[in-house]
Amino acid sequence: MLRYLRTRLPWPAWPVALSVAAADVLVVGVIAVSLQASYRMYFERAAITARNTSRLVAQNIVSEIERVDMGLGVVQDEYERERAAGRIDPGRLATLLRRQQARLPMVDEVRIADARGRLVYSSRDAVPAGISIGDRPYFVALRDDRGGGLAISRPLANRVTGKPVVILARRLSGPDGQFDGVVSAPVAIEWFNQKFAALKVGAGGTVVLRGNASRDFDLLARFPQAGLIGQTTISPVFRAMVASSPQGGVYRANAAADDVERTFSYEAVGAYPLIALVGLSTEDTLTEWRPEAAKFGLLAAVFAVLSALGARFLLRSWGSQLRAYEEVRILNARLERDIFARAQAEAEVTRLNTELEARVQERTRELQAANRELESFSYSVSHDLRAPLRAIDGYSAILMEDNEARLDDEGRRCLERIRGNATRMGNLIDDMLDFSRTARREMQVASIDMHALAREVFDEVRGDAPRDREIELRLGRLPPARGDRAMIRQVLVNLISNAIKFSAPRDRAVIEIAGTAGGGESVYSVRDNGVGFDMQYADKLFGVFQRLHGAAEFPGTGIGLAIVKRIVERHGGRVWAESRPGEGAAMHFTLPSGGS
Repeated sequence: MLRYLRTRLPWPAWPVALSVAAADVLVVGVIAVSLQASYRMYFERAAITARNTSRLVAQNIVSEIERVDMGLGVVQDEYERERAAGRIDPGRLATLLRRQQARLPMVDEVRIADARGRLVYSSRDAVPAGISIGDRPYFVALRDDRGGGLAISRPLANRVTGKPVVILARRLSGPDGQFDGVVSAPVAIEWFNQKFAALKVGAGGTVVLRGNASRDFDLLARFPQAGLIGQTTISPVFRAMVASSPQGGVYRANAAADDVERTFSYEAVGAYPLIALVGLSTEDTLTEWRPEAAKFGLLAAVFAVLSALGARFLLRSWGSQLRAYEEVRILNARLERDIFARAQAEAEVTRLNTELEARVQERTRELQAANRELESFSYSVSHDLRAPLRAIDGYSAILMEDNEARLDDEGRRCLERIRGNATRMGNLIDDMLDFSRTARREMQVASIDMHALAREVFDEVRGDAPRDREIELRLGRLPPARGDRAMIRQVLVNLISNAIKFSAPRDRAVIEIAGTAGGGESVYSVRDNGVGFDMQYADKLFGVFQRLHGAAEFPGTGIGLAIVKRIVERHGGRVWAESRPGEGAAMHFTLPSGGS
């Protein structure tokens, strides 16, 4: 190459040509390295997203199965109690089945089959005649296993409705411990698909629920639907991954159902024989990377063309005169320095990108740890607190219904107070969870018609108030705002509910909602003519569990205004209050102004 340049170009020219070629190679190399690093980063991000989503799916399914199992356990306890007492009350048992189904929206029916598999009790209005489940594998397994816990069937057709379902069942025992039948609840496959459809996995993504290796990986549900429910065809990569790491893992493979390459993450569904999978397609993963690659490729091409044109111009004008040659030599020297400086700058950019990527990964790990703690807290609240409350409320209701004639007024009052406090505790848990979720929920920002939203919320809250209360709404023309409509709706629900609640002592409640716009933000106010409060305690209003009135006088959990403050501040606004005792109160908040 050097010999060719020496023969075709004069001495001052061929080193310039070589330098331009080297610069082109250097630029192309730097761009290639950057694109390769970016390519890996997109796939690492897809793996993290898939892993977080699969864990969320697994935890959600565990929570729903435990809800159904708890409902079946209540029926099991009541049935075995009545059998031990020597008599089954069909009416009371049917009422209990209907009550449990009402608490479990995911099940189509709660039913009881006798020891021969015949359906004898159901939450439906009438028990279908001639239906037997005695040949079902889950029925046989519970019949033959005295110590069996919750049984989860393979996908099968419901013999009452014909729909594909998964059966959750528990064994019923007689007074002597012998098999006396099963209590079961069918969960429609479509229910799982509807839950999966709400997840954001991209156009080519998929969410799958399968049995584990003990069930030969039978398919229970898949979104989008593909393949046959119950089929056991899986990729060899997935089978090998589960064999080496049964609890969870991440891998990339072509799905057996549609032959689409995806980044998969699978997670064991608690202690149940199920596996949740989430797959993000490679096509979706690289959607943002491809324009980036095209942009850098175009940049390299432009650089190569410009450098080639520059070199050609220099070479063609070189031999005219020594002065021109000297000027070209100086220009080339400058060009070489510029190229070197650019290479150094690009190397520095690469180094900074590497450091930034390391910092992002560290922050991502910290965020993941925080999210895991929040998810653990939410799960603990949902499972460890709700379950005892449901049991307290359920058994209190049963005790009141079964012993109403034997209870005196004081006994009924005590049971009503137990149920009332259980309900209040449940509301407090809901408010605590709402408060924690407001900081983590992804915002969907859009223009909001605040006038229509305020009218809608007032009509809804007014419907919950006693019909004989006289409540007047004075609704001004509210300017539009920009924000998450669902969150801002919660702000208005809390403020208008408070206004109606604290104006209860007035013969005629007056609720005034007004707003103004200016300076890029809108100010909104909700006023009432209620009991008001002393402004020296205003700093306590928006704190968690802070109340200025007793719970007996005005019920509530003390979290509503804390939720209001958190939502408004997430939108970049602020919230404050004005009041005097006995003269009502005004709650003000600001939001970014929206379009018309």
